Amino acid sequence: PDWGYFGDFEGRVWKINIHDPDPENWGICLFFDTGDKGYDNIPPSTTGYIPPACDGYLGDYGKRQPSCVNPDKRRPILYRPEFTMAPHGEGYIVYVGTGHVEDKQEALDQTRRNYVFALLDRDAINECTYADIWVGRTGEDSGWPIELEPGEKLISAPRIYKGVVYFLTYNPYDITNPCAPGTTYKWGVNYATGEGALATSSGMVRRIPQEGFVSMNIIGNV
Repeated sequence: PDWGYFGDFEGRVWKINIHDPDPENWGICLFFDTGDKGYDNIPPSTTGYIPPACDGYLGDYGKRQPSCVNPDKRRPILYRPEFTMAPHGEGYIVYVGTGHVEDKQEALDQTRRNYVFALLDRDAINECTYADIWVGRTGEDSGWPIELEPGEKLISAPRIYKGVVYFLTYNPYDITNPCAPGTTYKWGVNYATGEGALATSSGMVRRIPQEGFVSMNIIGNV
């Protein structure tokens, strides 16, 4: 493709557009802010996507936080985003999650929730603008973004295979020691609706626990 996406530790997602052979015409834009207030009050019966609260204007990111952002909901992004074509030719959906266990302080943080987002890119090939919020099909066990449990954090980049978004999360048993055994969750969700896509004896679910995972790559004294 002629574009790419990456996240930063401030919880922002950036888009690079390299469609033109001349690098002088390449562009970079703020694609999404994980503190965007647009997903704070998603209607309970929604299908498709909704507009964000922010517009990506970098002038708002001077000495103050823009009013469209809740800074308490911002979380660091470590793993690269994944993307695929949206249903019905609506553009591309970009999947990105927050939180990680590569830093001790971050690994032990139980105060804020992490999310896995689905973001809609409807740009033309020569455009670079802020994303819409893809919500899929909202419901008790469906829809985007996915809110993880307290202390649960992403430990893999999202991957898409045959219409299912796969990723791993981790939650330590002992919040004072991220190196202690905890639970790894394997997630598999429908790329469009956000519904569970993992088959179990009790039906389709969004995640399956895998006990006994120990993280061995924590920065700091553990």
